[in-house]
Amino acid sequence: MCTWSTTRQTCIGTYDPACATGEAFQQALGVTQQDAYEYLTFYVTDNWECGPGYSDMVANYYCLENVHLYHNGDRLACLSAYNATIQQNGFTCGALANYTTCYINVYTKYCGAIGGYIGCNLVEVGALVGAPYCADQLPTCSKNFGAHKPFGMRRKLAAMRLAQKNHNKDDASKIV
Repeated sequence: MCTWSTTRQTCIGTYDPACATGEAFQQALGVTQQDAYEYLTFYVTDNWECGPGYSDMVANYYCLENVHLYHNGDRLACLSAYNATIQQNGFTCGALANYTTCYINVYTKYCGAIGGYIGCNLVEVGALVGAPYCADQLPTCSKNFGAHKPFGMRRKLAAMRLAQKNHNKDDASKIV
């Protein structure tokens, strides 16, 4: 999951927000400002996934993959609503907060509280690259393992029973 991130860190070092700016990426890569910020957003998101978020990403990999494969429409609906708001009213921290909340809700719906925590971080670490002044207006990314464990275990057991019933044990991780 993090092979390319490790390779990148070997080449250019660990992430330093003072150096890793849109302007620095634009100059170093010779790309447009938009492309530089998109790359930087992926860079910081990848750093979270392969750094502070790594254990949660690995522990919940199949649920997160399930969201990407089978419920991507829910994530895209968040993005569409966010883009529509920006087109109508311009960018605001409130619009970013609503987008973050939408993402939290999608991931919580399919992966429980830990999914909401991961979804929140996936949005916020990237979004704050271009809008650090919004940090205090965004939802707090927090996890509640105590509430998530029984829910997650019931879901996992139900998926395994259904897979066994259908004689298809390999697909248990894809069932939500």
